[in-house]
Amino acid sequence: MALTLRKVGQGVRLLLDTGTWRDAWSEARRVRPPTTLPPQVRVVEDDPEAGLRLVEVAGDRYWVPSSMDWSAFGMLYPEVYDASHPHYYEFGPCRVRPGDVVIDAGASEGLFTRFALARGARVIAVEPYRPMAEALRRTFGSEIAAGTVRVEQVALSDRAGQVRLALLNPDQPWGAMVSNDDSGGDLVPQTTVDALVEASGWGRCDFLKMDVEGVERLAVAGAAKTLQRDHPRLSIAVYHHATGYVDIRNDLHAVGLGYTVRGKGLTRRKVIFIPTILHAWPTGLDV
Repeated sequence: MALTLRKVGQGVRLLLDTGTWRDAWSEARRVRPPTTLPPQVRVVEDDPEAGLRLVEVAGDRYWVPSSMDWSAFGMLYPEVYDASHPHYYEFGPCRVRPGDVVIDAGASEGLFTRFALARGARVIAVEPYRPMAEALRRTFGSEIAAGTVRVEQVALSDRAGQVRLALLNPDQPWGAMVSNDDSGGDLVPQTTVDALVEASGWGRCDFLKMDVEGVERLAVAGAAKTLQRDHPRLSIAVYHHATGYVDIRNDLHAVGLGYTVRGKGLTRRKVIFIPTILHAWPTGLDV
C-alpha cells in the first residue's frame, strides 16, 4: 500500500512539474540527424587467467571482463560519441574543455574517459565493480603512469562507508548497482565526490559526468563542497528513477548555485516521458 501511494505521489509530482513538461516538449520537437551506425568491434586478445578480454572499437582498444557481451559496444559507443544520440553527454555549454579535470562517475568500459582525454582533460574514472576497475587500469595504464588518469574502485554517495554491489547479468557488467541485500554481492568502499577531489591532488572538478545506476541524487549531495567551490558543468543520467530529473534539478536550485538546468532525451516511464540526461552549467557560461 505504501509503495503504491509513493508511486502515485511521484506521478502527481511529474504531472504538475512544468519544467519537466517544458523539456519533454522541447525534446519531442527537436529535429535530430539520423543516429550513426555503431563501429565494428573485434576481439584482439583473451587473458583467461585475469578474466579479461581486449576488444578494439573504432581504432581504440579496451580491456573488459571476459563475461561481458563485447558486441554491446555497438550500443554503448554511440552514447558517448554520437552527438545526435539522446544519451550523449554534452549539450550546449555543457561540454568538456581542454585543461578540465573531469570525474567520470560510472566509468564502466572507459569510453567517456577516453572521450575526455581526447579533449585535453584529466580524468578521475570512478568504477565500483572490481573487474571493470581492473580492466580500466589496464586500458589506461600509460595515462595512469603519465598522471592524466586516476582509477578509483569506489561507490559514490553522500557519505563514506561500505556498500554491497549486485550484478544481475554478467553479460552487462556496467549494470552493477548498490544492493539492499546484506547477504550477497561484493563489499566495496563508498565515498563522496568531495573526498575524491580532495584526494586526487588536482584540487578541483570542472566537468562531472555521472551514470551510477540510480544513486545519482545521493552522489550529487556528496559533491556539495565541489559544486559550491568549482561550479562544474554537470551531465547526469536521471532516467533510473521517475523523479530523478525533478529531484536533482530542485536540489541544485535549492542551494542557489546559479545553474541553468536542462533535460535532454526522453525515457518512457509508464504513461509519461522524462528526460534521459540532466545537463547543468553556470548561468552565463559561453557556448
